[in-house]
Amino acid sequence: MHKHIYAFDFTDLTNKKIIEFQGDAYHANPKLFKEDEKPSPFNDLTSKEIWENDKIKYNFTINKGFDVLLIWEYDYKHNKEEVINECLSFLNYGEKIY
Repeated sequence: MHKHIYAFDFTDLTNKKIIEFQGDAYHANPKLFKEDEKPSPFNDLTSKEIWENDKIKYNFTINKGFDVLLIWEYDYKHNKEEVINECLSFLNYGEKIY
């Protein structure tokens, strides 16, 4: 049996919602990296291995009843307003701030 401790960037336990900010290199943004590349300076994993590890983490979380919103660094850098509003909408926090 594997025991993992998963940390998330934002967790709303009441509404069972998680927002995870995906760093482009650390999580191997598929817009930027091919599956055989090793994009992260923090480990020696290929993009494909990183994607598989992330999939396990998010499937575990989804199986526990959480909704998960993934935000890519690239998307945030290129359209902050849209990403922030997407997060607010996901959380059902009401009106847009922009």
